[in-house]
Amino acid sequence: ARLAAAGGLLPPGNMAEIQHRESAGEVAELREALLPFSGHNATAEVDVPMNGTRIVGLVEQLNGDRDELVWWRIGRIRAKDRIAAWLRLLALSAAHGSRITAYLFGSKDGAKPCTISGPAPEEARALLADWVATWRDGRRKPLPLFAEASWKWTEKQSDSAVQTGWTNQPWSEGNDPVHRMMFGNDPVDDSFMDLANRLFGPLREATS
Repeated sequence: ARLAAAGGLLPPGNMAEIQHRESAGEVAELREALLPFSGHNATAEVDVPMNGTRIVGLVEQLNGDRDELVWWRIGRIRAKDRIAAWLRLLALSAAHGSRITAYLFGSKDGAKPCTISGPAPEEARALLADWVATWRDGRRKPLPLFAEASWKWTEKQSDSAVQTGWTNQPWSEGNDPVHRMMFGNDPVDDSFMDLANRLFGPLREATS
C-alpha cells in the first residue's frame, strides 16, 4: 500500500488504505475464481489463410484437451475485452478445426465468468473473414464501428441507448474529438447498425 501510494496509484491519507483493502479483496476473489483454470496455461499457434490475408499469431491461456481458453483482467470486463477473446476464439477454431469456449473474468465482476461459446469451425472461419474484410475496409475509410457503442446497440437495438453512452463519461467514445468530427452527436445510421449487427451480433448471441 505504501509503495502504491508513493507512486501515485492511490489517493492520499486514509483513503489509500481503504482503497488498497478493497482492491486486495477483489484480486483475492479473482484469484480464487481462477484456481479451477490453473491448467489453462498452454499456447497454440494460429496460421489462417483467408482471402489473400494470413492471420498469424499465438493464443495463450489455453487448455487444448478441453478446447477452452481463459481471459482475465483487473477491473470490469469491457466490450473490447469480449472482442479480443472472441477474435482469438474464432482464429483458434478456424486454425485447429474445433469448437472453443472462452471464459472471461474481471476483478470487479465477482467470481462468475462471462462465457463465450464458440461456433463450429466453418462458421468461425466465416465470422473471422467478415472481421478481416471490415478491417481492410477500415484501412481505406473511417467506419462507424465502436467497441462500447456498437456493443450497446446489439443489447438494446435503440438509438437513444447508444446516444446515452456516446458522451455520458469523459472517456466515452463520443467525447473523442476525432469521432465527433467524423460522426457527430449521433453515430447511429444504416452503416453503424449493419456493422454492429454483423460483427457484434454473433458475439452477443454466444455470450452468457
